[in-house]
Amino acid sequence: MKQNSATRRRTSCGRRGPPPPQWFCDEELKPIWQVNARLIEALVARNGTGPLPCTLSCDVREMLRDLGDGGRQRLVQLPCLLVDGGFHDVQQWLSAEAASNEGNVTGAAGGWSKSVTGITLARETLHLAWYWSRTYADAVQRVLGANKPCAAMIAKLDLLSLDTLASTYCDWFRVRWEDRPDYWRALIALVQNEPELPPFPIDVGGLRRFSEWMLGSSPV
Repeated sequence: MKQNSATRRRTSCGRRGPPPPQWFCDEELKPIWQVNARLIEALVARNGTGPLPCTLSCDVREMLRDLGDGGRQRLVQLPCLLVDGGFHDVQQWLSAEAASNEGNVTGAAGGWSKSVTGITLARETLHLAWYWSRTYADAVQRVLGANKPCAAMIAKLDLLSLDTLASTYCDWFRVRWEDRPDYWRALIALVQNEPELPPFPIDVGGLRRFSEWMLGSSPV
């Protein structure tokens, strides 16, 4: 009998046996969904420009507001992080690694550091990147947008320094794909038109097929 996606998720969580390699269950994805939810809540805020400075186009923000709670919940639960931590910039994270090793991480930069929401998102994103780089190294590119060199550096960071690093380099963190409104429109269209997400995005290979299904090819 063919398993549906819910059954496969239960199996991957270990409730019906050991997890297949590189499969993710709801419990593993929940921390990502929580960060996504905080981001979307900030993006749809109507108090001026919102608590989160970003260049995401105004029409995309309006589309997010028009989604309603149900649509935004489906968007939040996509199997990828919607925050970009600059995890593809090797030189950037080399400087962070050096500062951490030398104990010279102090102060705070601009950008997201100007808002409490931004600082919180940066810290939560870096903690996620640290954990996933250590635990699911093969998945960090599609899930978090991190390349292998950056993931390796983040995995070696001192856990106790993550909060200070996130505050200091807060301006590195931004909305993922904020310069690709076409991708955001496609994501929004997906959660509007699909009562349930496609069954394939839960494993590493499925994440790639999910991206290809969205736009033919996806930005990191």
